[in-house]
Amino acid sequence: GTLVLFDAESGALLKRLERHDPRAGTSGSVRGIAFDPSGRSLYSGAGDGRVIHWAIPSGEKLGEWRATNNSVDGLAIRPDGQQLATGDDSGTLTLWALPEGREVKQLKGHTDAIADSPRSLVYSPDGQRLASASYDRTARLWDVASGQSVQVLRGHNDGVKGVDFSPDGRLLATSSDDRRIVLWQVASGEQLRVLTGHQNIVFGLRFGADGRTLYSASRDNTLRAWDVASGATLRVFQGHEAGLWSVALSPTWAYTAANDGTLRRWPLAPAGLARGAAGVWATVGGKAAKSTAIAPDGRWAVVGMDDDTLRLHALPGGDVLGEVKDAHKTGVKCLAFSPDGRSLATGGYDGTIKLWAVELATSEHPPRLKLLHTLKHHSDMVHAVTFSPDGQRLATASFDGQIGLFDVTTGQGRTVKAHDGYAKSVSFDATGRWLLTCGEEQRVRLWDAEHLDAPPRELATLQDTPMWASLAPDGHSAAVVGRELAITLLNLTQPQAPAQRLVGHESTVWRAIHSPDGQQLATVSADMTLRLWDLPRQRLLFTQRLPAVELSTQHSALWDFDFRCVKETGTCWAVVPLTMGRVVVYRWPYEHLPQGW
Repeated sequence: GTLVLFDAESGALLKRLERHDPRAGTSGSVRGIAFDPSGRSLYSGAGDGRVIHWAIPSGEKLGEWRATNNSVDGLAIRPDGQQLATGDDSGTLTLWALPEGREVKQLKGHTDAIADSPRSLVYSPDGQRLASASYDRTARLWDVASGQSVQVLRGHNDGVKGVDFSPDGRLLATSSDDRRIVLWQVASGEQLRVLTGHQNIVFGLRFGADGRTLYSASRDNTLRAWDVASGATLRVFQGHEAGLWSVALSPTWAYTAANDGTLRRWPLAPAGLARGAAGVWATVGGKAAKSTAIAPDGRWAVVGMDDDTLRLHALPGGDVLGEVKDAHKTGVKCLAFSPDGRSLATGGYDGTIKLWAVELATSEHPPRLKLLHTLKHHSDMVHAVTFSPDGQRLATASFDGQIGLFDVTTGQGRTVKAHDGYAKSVSFDATGRWLLTCGEEQRVRLWDAEHLDAPPRELATLQDTPMWASLAPDGHSAAVVGRELAITLLNLTQPQAPAQRLVGHESTVWRAIHSPDGQQLATVSADMTLRLWDLPRQRLLFTQRLPAVELSTQHSALWDFDFRCVKETGTCWAVVPLTMGRVVVYRWPYEHLPQGW
């Protein structure tokens, strides 16, 4: 039943305001607060049915009135400071003239209570519309002058908790018990997109000042920042020990309140300097992006397209640095850089492998690719290419069931039959001595790269088709992903030890990449998430939700990704190409990742 006033900069407690009745309503909880636009006063509504007007910063009570015989479950002030809106648990909205609290009109239409959350009511920036969130599973847009409901927004499967207008008033965001956020076109009431990623009820919503970012507070203990245009998660703020109720923004800070009894302040760091900061850029012509590789210096990435083109993009903005047309006859399936960044290998749907010399970028020209060798040893699609740690050899895996090993300088080499059906992946350990492969027949095998004709060591037989197997840098363990959904962890030093499993993905897992020290694992899945796992503790560290796409014409929205940490710049990158013609780029600084990245 209290309000606590803090100094926004220092966090010092300035005043405790105690005039609401804690015995009334639902424990007398204060449900809504709103500063007058002048900043000199504050209004609060609570479970005792009253609205109280407070002077700021003295905390003196300037006035009060009874707004309802029920609980005041929502409260908002019009941008001109001349009107206040309240909502109650009967579903009625009431408009009040300020500062005296004279009733202007009542707005009726909701069939259940107004949500008892801090952002269940909000005025549009021009003050002409009022948005309301209700347990009747709808949000409504009201014409303030007439009191008429002009839009009924039905898109949630449970009670609607929060609403917020974009700064230009053209968009409305709604949040719900169904864990989703929906973006709406205000003028038409059309649903634009759904943002998914929270694992529990989403309460508070706030658009950033530029309208390009949306912040959401959830009972899953996190605050999320979303890219409004794409629906990508830009940042996940983790630190609260209980569910969040609300978020407020200043130009440089986000403030959150939670059930752990704390108010926390988070820096709104420039793009790319926060955990999971993301960019989303279009590929040229909107063509489907199939594969990618990040240059070792982290300054650019190569994207393989389904129109046979290799495109070179700057990181993080995506500017096109150059392209190679007709790199492969039927699309580029896989890519890999050599450790020194001076060579690039590509595998095509046409069964060929190409080795390219990389002319590194200078102040005079961007990076360029020069074809060195075309290898035609495979008779079906090349699904994986990888360089040895010293960069002198290239290993390949193909849907013809063979794996290959080639000298990078001469292009000479050979293939051997590795699996019945498709060979899905191949990876070196840190010594370059051992090769890990997996195949369509659900077997995982370890090969001696010095003696490919020797029988491989059988590591595991899986329950469903694998898509990728990643050997840890020390060669002591491996991670296998695929249609089983769970990540299978194999202990190569103790062959009889049971495999461990990491559960969380909800659809086929396409690829897994170990951290340089082997302590973490990055995975990407058809469930449209990029996930980071702590291997020693066998737990999920965090999840990045990728942009939702329409899959009616696509078998999958993605097949590939790349992850790379650049020690010299203290930056880690993840690049995910989407078949919708977009590429998602995440950037993390070292201090926001577990030790060892």
